[in-house]
Amino acid sequence: RLFPEALETAFELIQLRQKYKVNIKEFLFSEEERKGLDYGADLGEDTEWEVEVTGIRRPYQLTPKERVEAASVRKEWGNQLFMQKKYEEAMLKYEQGMQVVRFLKNDEQGNALKVSLHLNKAACLQKTSLGLEDWKAIVAECTQALEIRPNSVKALFRRG
Repeated sequence: RLFPEALETAFELIQLRQKYKVNIKEFLFSEEERKGLDYGADLGEDTEWEVEVTGIRRPYQLTPKERVEAASVRKEWGNQLFMQKKYEEAMLKYEQGMQVVRFLKNDEQGNALKVSLHLNKAACLQKTSLGLEDWKAIVAECTQALEIRPNSVKALFRRG
């Protein structure tokens, strides 16, 4: 589920043991955004959530399964942003996903996710490339994917 940027930023700033009221006004969402979101509320109207933080866990405190789930959410956010042609924002989500799973070793789901995140980031770089440095970054992302999955046709193709 994709959160609007302002709401996601608010969640990142929340501190332990604090309570917040999050108000979402109807005008914050375009018609297209409303179609892709499901928060159990009608987003065509003003919405208010009350949030209390009872615990904060850093990526290193998560189980491998929880890391994969957290990174998958970020990947999905990135995919939604990519489809909206918001490539820089999508790339940030892919990078955040990679930070969550980067230290997973010998985890098939984690490895598959890492490959996908690297290739998705490379696709964003291709869409926004301006010069040689960008192409070097694309090659680097694809090379990292190939280190995990040497037979990745997509990585070989994107790397050139």
